[in-house]
Amino acid sequence: MVQATEKLKEVDKLIRRKWHQMNWRINNQTSYLRKGIRIEFDGFEDFRDYALSKDIREGFHCHRPDRDGHYSRDNLDFVSPDEHRQITAREKRKLSDDDVRIIRDAAMTKTSQRTLAKRFNVSQATVWKIVNRLTYQDVL
Repeated sequence: MVQATEKLKEVDKLIRRKWHQMNWRINNQTSYLRKGIRIEFDGFEDFRDYALSKDIREGFHCHRPDRDGHYSRDNLDFVSPDEHRQITAREKRKLSDDDVRIIRDAAMTKTSQRTLAKRFNVSQATVWKIVNRLTYQDVL
């Protein structure tokens, strides 16, 4: 019984920390302020119930699939650090998967990397990394 109580206290502490982090972001980070992002939960208890229903765990990150959307039941997931890194990397990409395929195909037909870099407004080094599969490795 004591272990269960301690575990609940730890989970509550974790959820409270996430709640404070979200509040800090919406009140202090320029990008959040500019977009008018807000929390659409009916207070901490509503957020806690949602987090528990989503099986939040230590180390998980809050992720809003719609980066311009509010913190809400429809736009908040809890993801592992690895999953969060993958999502963040995809969101920061400058080129689409189709662009990457076009670059790789064009490079095979001897289009110069300099030409491709200008065409896609990226550096020649970026094109080289794409062609040699050092970046965008998940794009087939």
